[in-house]
Amino acid sequence: IRHQPGFISVCIHGSLDGRNVVNYAQWESKEHFESFMRKPETQEQLRRFAGLAKSVAPGLYRVDSVHAA
Repeated sequence: IRHQPGFISVCIHGSLDGRNVVNYAQWESKEHFESFMRKPETQEQLRRFAGLAKSVAPGLYRVDSVHAA
């Protein structure tokens, strides 16, 4: 993913009980993300990942603020 146009970063968060995973990815724009999602190779990867998950709840969000130390 890191070589895709518009990709910024991804963080994978695993719950302490080992039951949940959150994939938090940042893209330069919604259009960049949508272009990535339309690619056949992306769709194939998503099908493989779906076979591993009991449930998936995707959502798109905007960054409203960033607070750093």
